[in-house]
Amino acid sequence: MTISSTVGTNMTVDDVVKRAFQTAGIVTLGGTPNTEQTDFGRATLHTQMQSLMAKGIFARWVDFYDLTLTADDYTYSMPTSVVDIVGNGQYIDASETDTTKASAETMVKQMDRERWHVLSAQDSTGRPYLFFADRAVDGDQLEVKLWPIPDEAGTIRFQVHSLPSDTLTGEVTIDLREYWMQYLIWDLAHQIAVASSLPEERCSYLRKVSKEKEIDARSYGNQKVDNRLVLNHPTNANTIRRF
Repeated sequence: MTISSTVGTNMTVDDVVKRAFQTAGIVTLGGTPNTEQTDFGRATLHTQMQSLMAKGIFARWVDFYDLTLTADDYTYSMPTSVVDIVGNGQYIDASETDTTKASAETMVKQMDRERWHVLSAQDSTGRPYLFFADRAVDGDQLEVKLWPIPDEAGTIRFQVHSLPSDTLTGEVTIDLREYWMQYLIWDLAHQIAVASSLPEERCSYLRKVSKEKEIDARSYGNQKVDNRLVLNHPTNANTIRRF
């Protein structure tokens, strides 16, 4: 017995669409979706991928982004591909010649809208150590507001949560690792079944399996680091237990 020499072969958009129609029972195992069905499958898969952004922050779609500052400017628009900023940023002094390995960095802590709203000295200048990620601005671009107002052209490195690549072209591969493919196929099959008015039992079964596949994929799609639970339980000794 010979083991295959290839590893991790990616499925294309049309591979997933075809198997979803077959799984739903709309197309036979030996058949292929027609043009209208393929277009529907690609568009639905596209919205399916985008909806995954609301299900968690997956390691694959988080990257570093260096924001170059301008003195006296405290608002900055992020690229349209950036949905949100993850955690805190790191400030790198303007004197650093290589921002990829600075000799010193300082944290720029993320704050919420309320804290930004109640800052008493909005005109303060200096090294920024707070920022607010404003997702309510007009247009599709996230806006970052810094405080205090930068007094030099430094750099802040952010971790950004970005949109996945489009799936509107059939021959491209999907912006997810291989362990997501079963979920995509079964969930797309469920949406196809609903759109095709298949019996409720069939639709429910497809949804049930897709949810099981989603749980498996999501559990592996997150970062693999140990977390510590901190429980503050009021007692006479005001004890804090850490696990």
